Amino acid sequence: MIYSAAFQGLPTEMKAQVYRQLRKALALEKPDPAYAYLPDAEKAALRTILTETLRDLPGDW
Repeated sequence: MIYSAAFQGLPTEMKAQVYRQLRKALALEKPDPAYAYLPDAEKAALRTILTETLRDLPGDW
C-alpha cells in the first residue's frame, strides 16, 4: 500500500500520520502493547526495509 501511486499522492499530513502510526507499531524502545504480537526482529527488519526504500519518511524515523 505505501508503495502505491495512490498512497504517494496523498496529502503530506495524511502520509505523515500513517508514518507516525507505522513508527509506533515498529518501535523497539517503549513498544506499544497493541503491536506486541510482532517479534522485535521482524519490527527491526521492517524498519530497515522502510528506511531504505521510502524517500519521504520523516527525519525522526
